[in-house]
Amino acid sequence: MNEMFITKMIQSKRLEKEALKSILPEFMVSHLDVIEDELMAMMKEFAKDATEKAVVGYSKASKIYKEAKEEQTPDRDQHTEDRKQTKAYKSKVSSITIE
Repeated sequence: MNEMFITKMIQSKRLEKEALKSILPEFMVSHLDVIEDELMAMMKEFAKDATEKAVVGYSKASKIYKEAKEEQTPDRDQHTEDRKQTKAYKSKVSSITIE
């Protein structure tokens, strides 16, 4: 989204909150402030938990990927030897002439 649009939306919501508080009785405004503080604390806790779970999940996924890759990757020396044998075989086959 456009950064300016987001900034203006946040500003409009702040003005809306101020307008609502200006028409409510004082005791209700104090209740709204408490509710707002509690919601902010909940959102911060939710964001913290979500990030921790994402980091742990990423770490586990990375570990599993690395282990799977190690299991699938043949030994480098064996791979090199296989390539040499294949090249030797291809050169033998290409040197055979059909009479």
